Amino acid sequence: MFNLNKQLLKQGFFYVEAGFDLKQQGRIMDAGRRLFQVKDQPLVSNKGFTRGYIGYGKESGSEQFEHKQAFSYGMHIPDPTNELEGRNEWSKEYAMQDRHLLMEFYHHTFQVFANVCRDLSGIVGHDLHKDTIGGERISMMRVFDYPPMDGALGSSPHTDWGFLTLILADERQPGLEHFDNGWHKIPARIKDDQAYYVVNAGDYLSSAFSDITSPLHRVVGTQDPRLSFVFFGYPRFDMPLPPRNERVSLFQDQSLSNQVISSTSFGEYISAKWTSVAR
Repeated sequence: MFNLNKQLLKQGFFYVEAGFDLKQQGRIMDAGRRLFQVKDQPLVSNKGFTRGYIGYGKESGSEQFEHKQAFSYGMHIPDPTNELEGRNEWSKEYAMQDRHLLMEFYHHTFQVFANVCRDLSGIVGHDLHKDTIGGERISMMRVFDYPPMDGALGSSPHTDWGFLTLILADERQPGLEHFDNGWHKIPARIKDDQAYYVVNAGDYLSSAFSDITSPLHRVVGTQDPRLSFVFFGYPRFDMPLPPRNERVSLFQDQSLSNQVISSTSFGEYISAKWTSVAR
């Protein structure tokens, strides 16, 4: 059980125990850094489905250049049934033990996500956990690598599109910031040698339930390099879209071409959204 309440949901950001210690977090972070040290960097990107390496500055939620590179992976599905499912794309040089570790971390994080949704159900009066069944097939882990550039824009101000976002970051200086009458740092939490996720609610939940805030946030560079694992927790592909809420990024045009998205299912809509932020 997580100690969640309406006040935390109104703030939009909260912490949950990761379920492993800082030593294990260090192993995960080291495996993440090695993703960007290999020479052979495959990328598969088609209709919103992205797996593999995303080059420096090749993605942005605005017209501004974002100083980061990334790697995307999720559940490995050889025979996909929709455009958000598919195979992972690892470099041939990337160690098998690192692949196994990161996949274990993906499935572990999805379980934490599902458990948080179960606890949220009592607050919003709706079985959110039921809505996550099948979401493990389309949810996504992005590993973001930010260079040591103090004050540089790493991620444009935005809100996240899905149910919940879970972040595991290794940082000496916090780069994640949220807006509340000004920009405020969100530090990583360390307690009793246990790792924690920073969790924020997404646009889907905020649009469907007025008690939940999808917070405006950004990433700003610091003097130190920053690596973060960002898990985008989604409901199942065929979930209908919530009521439109023009204040959140889910229903805003983040493309460079005034794109109009007319899909009615969450999965189809998200596919088009990921396509729109490619640069």
